Amino acid sequence: MDEERREMAVTEAGVTIEKAVRTDGSGQLAVALHVVPDADRPVAVRFEDGLPAEGRLAIDGSATEDESAPIEGGSIDGIVTVPAGSSATLAYRLDSDRSPDDSGPLPAPRIAAVLGRPSTDPARPSLRWLSPDGRRVPLAVRSDGSNGPDGTPETYRIEGMSTPAADGGTIARSAGVRPGQRDAPAIGIIARSRDADAIYRTILETRCQGLRTFLAPIGPGTAELAEIADDLGVTVVDPGSDDWLDARAALAARARSAGHPGIVLQPEGCPPIDYPRTLEAFSEGGFEIYAIGRRSEPASEAPRVLVGIPAYNAEGAIAEVVRGASAFADEVLVVDDGSADGTADRAREAGATVVVHERNRGYGGALKTIFAEAHDREAAHLVTIDADGQHDPAEIPRLVAAQEETGTGVVIASRYVADARTEIPFVRSIGLGVVNLLTNLSLGRVRPSGWVRDTQSGFRAYTAPAVASIHGGWDIGEGMWASTDILYQASVDGFDFHEIGTAIAYDVEHGSSESALTHGTGLVHNIAGILERAHPIALLALPGLAAVVVGAVLSQWALRLPADGLLFLVVAIATVATAIGGVMIVLAILFHVLNTHPMFLRGR
Repeated sequence: MDEERREMAVTEAGVTIEKAVRTDGSGQLAVALHVVPDADRPVAVRFEDGLPAEGRLAIDGSATEDESAPIEGGSIDGIVTVPAGSSATLAYRLDSDRSPDDSGPLPAPRIAAVLGRPSTDPARPSLRWLSPDGRRVPLAVRSDGSNGPDGTPETYRIEGMSTPAADGGTIARSAGVRPGQRDAPAIGIIARSRDADAIYRTILETRCQGLRTFLAPIGPGTAELAEIADDLGVTVVDPGSDDWLDARAALAARARSAGHPGIVLQPEGCPPIDYPRTLEAFSEGGFEIYAIGRRSEPASEAPRVLVGIPAYNAEGAIAEVVRGASAFADEVLVVDDGSADGTADRAREAGATVVVHERNRGYGGALKTIFAEAHDREAAHLVTIDADGQHDPAEIPRLVAAQEETGTGVVIASRYVADARTEIPFVRSIGLGVVNLLTNLSLGRVRPSGWVRDTQSGFRAYTAPAVASIHGGWDIGEGMWASTDILYQASVDGFDFHEIGTAIAYDVEHGSSESALTHGTGLVHNIAGILERAHPIALLALPGLAAVVVGAVLSQWALRLPADGLLFLVVAIATVATAIGGVMIVLAILFHVLNTHPMFLRGR
């Protein structure tokens, strides 16, 4: 018969943990933690439950399997998942002579985090003991199997210490967790400390899927995250550096050496994975793919992130680009700009929404359609990416995160900022340098500190207000130089720019078919047109004034020359210079009036 009983509870983020402590005739304290979600949805909860200093964890009336290391003091730390409409109970006993109401009562449990909604049936809890001296000891649990269709709470009982896994990690004995299937891809997580909760959720979900998980920690503050992952049976891989690409390579190498047919890499930020779509994509792809994210909103609602891809005769690469972008977007939109191949069909098969131009309108024409569609859909972020596979879709979350953090209207994936990882061919780098200089001058950015470093990158993110401004712009051209027009339009309307580093592959199989010379000539011609429209004084009036001054100086010199052939030559040059300079000044004034007078602006 129970002699005494005490209850306490803690609630956070829609989850309540009720702790009941009682004594019985055996002299032990029986502790039960009852996890109850407030909402009718499955959740994963990370919690911590303190143990008394003088209370030893008892298993079937004895201490632990290892008498030299009794489980006493410290706390029990764990992650438990609970199905919708149900609850879960974690039970354990303590050898203690105290009662629940003795001085120094058992501490209340603490909810460390509510990790979100699992996509599959809940896994059994993953538990460890945090000893007073800092040791972390994995614990094994056993289920009573009571979690029936009527919502009966399932009870898990701590059995003792867990068994070390063969690869150096640990697996919970009697927990029923399948080791990673060797004939299935592994899940690879590049772990940053800021994504800890999402990483724990991914680990739990992959356990439910029976998939093996590899984790490469990068950046500061990941030591504890790696230890917890190891306790949960995850293989922790040393990436060798804090670089994302190094971590990606280390995970792929570890999966290959472990005999897996491939690895599915979790995108940056660890969004929830759509496992059926991801595994289907893996069966069609290579050794490495990025996971496809779950869509959190119905397709009829405004997408948070819309990825727009202008495409022309991109049949060979478009499907892979769409699948890669789908992992990071609520919707992927492909504008088939009058292609003569199967671009539209391949894009649809990969899951994209496709808009087809009946005739080829050029790169700028496809971008204009993308901005119109994004405006109609009221997307919070539009990310444009090229169809040839040069850009890495895994960097889409970085663009969006940078935009949300800085509040800038346009974020550019740049080849020229400090954290860029692109090796640009020498000849191309010279051409881009000239174009970047001219473009910044056309934008009125004279100081290098205020320059846009990569004006020609097609990998950009735009906010909804920026999309509306560019969609309503009147001077966006239809050629390859439309990227410059868009920057000019955004700058005129007062939007700021921000750049983050990127890696661009120039050796892709299905790259652009336009020659560098043709592209460069068109860009320079377009920049001159922008200068003419935006800065006629700088483009025409100043050179014209210089020509007039040269003509005046030559005229003064001519007055002192004898009447010979040199005199006639100097007079002719002075006359031509003065005439040309005068015409340029008049044109500059005319263009300035046309560009600024309200009567002419109304018609645009």
